[in-house]
Amino acid sequence: MRKANRKIQVALTEADRMLLDSYCHLADCLGMYLGGAYEIVVHSFGVDDPFTLHIVNGALTGRTADSKIPETAFTAIEQLQIRMKHSDPVISETFGVRPDGKKYKSASIGIVGSDSKLIGMICFNYWLDIPFSEVIKSFALPSYLNTAALPLQMTDNSRYDTAIKHEILKVKDTVMNDAGIPAKFKRKEIVRRLNDAGVFKVKNAIQICADTLDITIATIYMHIRNLDSN
Repeated sequence: MRKANRKIQVALTEADRMLLDSYCHLADCLGMYLGGAYEIVVHSFGVDDPFTLHIVNGALTGRTADSKIPETAFTAIEQLQIRMKHSDPVISETFGVRPDGKKYKSASIGIVGSDSKLIGMICFNYWLDIPFSEVIKSFALPSYLNTAALPLQMTDNSRYDTAIKHEILKVKDTVMNDAGIPAKFKRKEIVRRLNDAGVFKVKNAIQICADTLDITIATIYMHIRNLDSN
């Protein structure tokens, strides 16, 4: 690191390291959620730590943990320090152009550890030359949800049971025929898809599902609780 950067190096506690590690896991989750258009990087300001702890979608720039620290990183750090000093939100946003001509929007969010010290930052870099359609793809509705709720839009309550059972069987057939889903996870996946489709919000749907899948109501509730805790 260059000399100026030593000013932000801090001694980390075990709690600080656990916090930084949690941000690395968060980066992985956000990478899955936001899709491949975003580069997400977690940096540590810990003494003797590598500056870059974790990179998601590093292929966008070819950057690795061993890459040279860009000058823009030091600028972001200085801005975060100033914002902390004035009790402002610890975030720095900027637009820029890389040496290779690629335009980007970047946001650096400070990670505050024990004793209210700045122990690192998580950076989000979006490349403006990537079509926004690539971002939208990550929010595309899964095919199994496209029509899942349609048969339930009825005014005749007597037909709900038949409609719900139809949806359960349709989802079941799709999951059971999907070789990519391990056998031990198939029931859980069926429950997840039905839950995502809002089927269980309909009266008696859980009982109908239990009867249709030949499992207990308790098993369905267990899977739903596990989904909520993830």
